[in-house]
Amino acid sequence: MSGAWEERARAAAADVLAVAPASVRCSPLGVREGREVYVAEDGARAVVAKCYPDPGRAAAAAQALAALGGEHGPLLVPRALALDRERGVVVQTLLRGRPLLETLPGDDAIARLGAALAALHALGAPLPSRRPRDGELAAAEAALARLDGDDRGPAGAALARAREALASAPPLDAVPSHGDLGLAQVLDCAPRIGIVDFDKAALAEPALDAGNLTAQLVRRRPGDGPELAAALVAAYEAAGGAPLGGRVRAYATVVLVRKLAWLPEARRAPVRAALSALS
Repeated sequence: MSGAWEERARAAAADVLAVAPASVRCSPLGVREGREVYVAEDGARAVVAKCYPDPGRAAAAAQALAALGGEHGPLLVPRALALDRERGVVVQTLLRGRPLLETLPGDDAIARLGAALAALHALGAPLPSRRPRDGELAAAEAALARLDGDDRGPAGAALARAREALASAPPLDAVPSHGDLGLAQVLDCAPRIGIVDFDKAALAEPALDAGNLTAQLVRRRPGDGPELAAALVAAYEAAGGAPLGGRVRAYATVVLVRKLAWLPEARRAPVRAALSALS
């Protein structure tokens, strides 16, 4: 963790809490893609201060939370409390819950996640970015071109099947999408589900989010992952989400091919197994 970034987080949080920076205690939540995230507390109150490497990315993240943040039935999304452009920090509400990975399989965690995802997609919020289907496929093709050795053939065959499945399924109307939804971004705030990290939020087919979650469930839980993924889609559709059909498996394959190309050889085995399970 960078001391300079922590000081940025402390100063921005102090402005929101209306206290002196010296009275704010920062606890790191982690680092992801050049962002440092802290819980900032003054003894009675707590907020999240998320630091970005440039003001533009901070502004885009704050804009997404402004459009999507709040309580939406079964769904909780952090609210943006302030954008500190000079420091590149977004201060937001803290969602209190356990990582969903710790509560799975659980009696109803997957059902609640499906309902929360349907609630997100029903928001109708205006978002400036779009994630079209063709762009997702093109990114997977570019990733495939970087693969070599024994992975290229099976990944190429899996991606070809995904292309065929999507070609036979008309695009669904674009909805507000998380854009990079994984299990690490999901909190069990029973009875609600909290979703965080909307930095890549965009308008996209609903199967993009469902496919991201399916890819992670199958990859990270090889035993019951496919069953949980199927239950997730069923719960999503039962809660009013669009019928997703084979689009979910296709998007999950696209996600896994990109992941395979990004990971070093020593960490690829779970992704290979997940691609095989989806075939």
